[in-house]
Amino acid sequence: MLAIASVAELGTAVDKEWLTLKEAAEALRVSEFTIRRWLQRGLIRGVKLPTARAGWRIPKSEIERLLTLGEPEEEER
Repeated sequence: MLAIASVAELGTAVDKEWLTLKEAAEALRVSEFTIRRWLQRGLIRGVKLPTARAGWRIPKSEIERLLTLGEPEEEER
């Protein structure tokens, strides 16, 4: 289960429509690797920007959804 922060604790991160990978990880108190894995597996929504340096952007609505519902379920292998 996630160590869930409240939406109020997210501060300026949720004032924007889109979050960087780092901002999303900090907001959810998980690693950037975990966010990247969830994105690649389709467990959370995000947009991959055209350059590797630009990375991903995650809608703040996804962060709010995860804070409400908890960690996405991953299939057992």
